[in-house]
Amino acid sequence: MDERRSAARPLHGEAGVAGPAAGNPLYAEEFARLVAEQGSDARSAQRLPETVQGIIAARLDDLPGEEKELLQAAAVVGKVFWLGAVCRVGGADRAEAERLLHALERKEFVRRERSASVGGEREFAFRHILIRDVAYGQIPRGERAAKHRLAAEWIESLGRLEDHVEMLAHHYTAALELERAAGKDVSVLAGRAGPALRRAGDRARALAGYEAAARFYGAALELCSSDDPARPELLLHRGRALRDSEGSGLELLTEALEAFRASGDEDGAAEAASAAAHLLWSRGERDEAYAYVNEALELVSGRPESPAKANVLLQRGAFHLVTAEFPEVLRFAREALPITERLGLDGRRARALNLIGWGRVGAGDRGGLADLEEAMEIALAADAFEYLHSSFENLRSAQFALGLLAAASATLRAGVNACIRASEAPPARSQALTPALVRRMARNVSRSQRSGRSRSRD
Repeated sequence: MDERRSAARPLHGEAGVAGPAAGNPLYAEEFARLVAEQGSDARSAQRLPETVQGIIAARLDDLPGEEKELLQAAAVVGKVFWLGAVCRVGGADRAEAERLLHALERKEFVRRERSASVGGEREFAFRHILIRDVAYGQIPRGERAAKHRLAAEWIESLGRLEDHVEMLAHHYTAALELERAAGKDVSVLAGRAGPALRRAGDRARALAGYEAAARFYGAALELCSSDDPARPELLLHRGRALRDSEGSGLELLTEALEAFRASGDEDGAAEAASAAAHLLWSRGERDEAYAYVNEALELVSGRPESPAKANVLLQRGAFHLVTAEFPEVLRFAREALPITERLGLDGRRARALNLIGWGRVGAGDRGGLADLEEAMEIALAADAFEYLHSSFENLRSAQFALGLLAAASATLRAGVNACIRASEAPPARSQALTPALVRRMARNVSRSQRSGRSRSRD
């Protein structure tokens, strides 16, 4: 007998359901479905499982074999799944898979979604995550890795991997962990999982999902040997993501710096030194921060234009902005701006204009507001989410400093709305701007309104 049915009790009228179902409507719903499916004799012929998982397992065990196998294939894909993915994982043709899914929909295991989010494929979802979990748990462990590989291959067949890299990374790493646990050679899977994790980290970082980016880069690093040429850049990216998510990562950044130095990659070393300087500055360790940013400046001095050179110049300019040394802010930012324009670095171009705008406003030139407005427009148009919050916030704070309270309040509201729109966008952008940024801007709206009322009274 299935062990999920072994922990069971006899049915004795309504009281037999009331105990385990108390406070758990899902248990009652699944039990009612079980009774409906097994007929009027179910209450006398069956024993009642103690848990909702047991009830679901009993329902799954009563399915025809082909329906159960297709449901398990769907469980590999996830809570939400697509017809093409299920066909690939389950080895079914589309017409047969549609027929089986229609039957599973009638039996209330799954539901058809109104829209499709992946490749125009017909989209379905499990009616409850527990149904998916129980169905997945019934797949023999020895079969799961192959099914996850098939799911990953289906995702790769869609093209536009940047929109689906998180799913791709999930399936390759799941397959890798299962194969590793079985004592199998995972070198081929590691070769596929590593790049997928790196791309997933890049995508999350571009959308300001720094915690997710740190996890993806960390998983990719675990697959890297100490002499892997990709290791220094992964160290840099994970260090930056940890810096931006939790204020840590210095050890990774300094390790990346040494690795880039050892390989003769001066641009990489400059990026690592600049990132370390940024982290140290945020900790209040300014002498150490200046030492690293000055080293970064030396590394890019006299070298051709590059993203690293632009970034180092902007980092040094940002330090001067904090200390209100506005002529120095303008010097470094104006040197970086044409580099960002020629190289098409829209995010860093927005940052350069932010520094220039605030440098001008700080020096008494109200014309800097135009630079700040342009920075905001560039960040919005380019989906440069990493710089979107700072663009709105810098314009807002400059307007507030100049006494333009109505304009400052309007900018804050526009920024909050932009963050909300980003968070409500399709799944590929769901990490775009973290809820923390939305909350931060909302708090600033309240502060601005309170200060505005206070000034009005004065």
